[in-house]
This record gives sequence, structure tokens and C-alpha cells, in this order.
Amino acid sequence: MNRENIEIKKLTLSEKIKMAKNPNTSLTMLKTLANEENLKLKAWIAKHPKSDAELLETLSKHEDPIVKSVVANNPNTSGKTLAKLAESKDVIVLLSVAGNTNTPTFVLEELAKHENEIIKNKAQQTLKKNKVTK
Repeated sequence: MNRENIEIKKLTLSEKIKMAKNPNTSLTMLKTLANEENLKLKAWIAKHPKSDAELLETLSKHEDPIVKSVVANNPNTSGKTLAKLAESKDVIVLLSVAGNTNTPTFVLEELAKHENEIIKNKAQQTLKKNKVTK
């Protein structure tokens, strides 16, 4: 265990969450914090603007739909990870995937046919937005 990990272990959960919320926290520190089990902490890490595609992919494998949903909302999440998240049965996760402009077109086209009107509409909006910006 390196010194940074030992120092992290000494922090309270509140202090760890404060670090995860801080936009100046480094990616290295976020990756260290991601080893903690707390769902709220993982969600803040997934929301962080410095979380990269690799860290977000790791967080996307967590069983909690809230963590998955926050990952799906992050603009740094890769198309590959978003396509995997689109296999979820959770409406909130699917809605987040449908709203991310990084979601592959073929996934958005499938979500645009979803039985849930909200997911369907969000996917259609994102498809239109992608056509305008790309």
C-alpha cells in the first residue's frame, strides 16, 4: 500500500466526498477514492469532470443503478461503455444513456424505439442534437 492510500484510509467519509466534489482533485486521487465502497462517494467520482473513460468504465460495472446513471451522464464516458449500459433494464440508467451525445448512433436509434415514451423522446432529441453538431 502506498503512502497516498494510507492517507486516504485516515480520512472520514465526509472528507473523501469533499475531495470527490472538488474540481481540482486529480485523476490519480479519484482512482484511489474509487476503491472505497460507499455509493455516494462513487457517484461523486462518476460525476467528476476529470474522471476519464477508463475510470468511468470501471464504475459502470457497479451494481447500483444510481452509480451507473451518473456514469452514463458524464460526457467523458466512452461510446463502448454507454452501449454496455444501454443493456440495463433500469429506466434511469437508460434515460441517462439516451441523453448522452457520446452514445453511439445505433444505440440511440434502438432507444428511440423504446416502449417508455420518456426514454424514446430523449433518444430522439439526442439523435437530432448529434446531427446538428456533427
